[in-house]
Amino acid sequence: MPHTAKFSRRFYEKLGDQVVNELVDWLNTVDLTYKSELRELNEINSRRVEAVIASESARLESKLGDSIRDLGSRLSDEIGRVDAKIDVQTAVLRGDMDSGSATLRGDMDSGFANLRGDMDSGFANLRGDMDSGFANLRGEFKAETAAMRADIIKWMFVFWVSSALIMVGLG
Repeated sequence: MPHTAKFSRRFYEKLGDQVVNELVDWLNTVDLTYKSELRELNEINSRRVEAVIASESARLESKLGDSIRDLGSRLSDEIGRVDAKIDVQTAVLRGDMDSGSATLRGDMDSGFANLRGDMDSGFANLRGDMDSGFANLRGEFKAETAAMRADIIKWMFVFWVSSALIMVGLG
């Protein structure tokens, strides 16, 4: 967008309208010429930069492709070596697990047998202790019940005697 130079009114009065207008026209022409030359230089430089970028881009793409192929080949070889190591370790681990599992089963079977024996003897002892405890409890309960019965009969006798005396005294 062209920009027209504008001067102060005082400038116009000193030099005159015609001289100032010619100066403005000349400045606009110079500005337009410089803009046009600058645009051409920018286009030339832009094409030069694009050519350099295209050339470098092609070179880098080729180099990157070679590097990726090399890396893929090395990675494939390394994956093959790692797979072989994993297979060997897996076989060793399976053998260890199988022998450990058999040992664990044997240990568990003997442990459960010992536990059953311990539980059976523990339960037998518990039954004996409970039987003797219940027998003692029955004996104590019978003794307490007999003592309570004697106390109740005593209190009943006192109540009847006092009730009979009150009735005789009132009657």
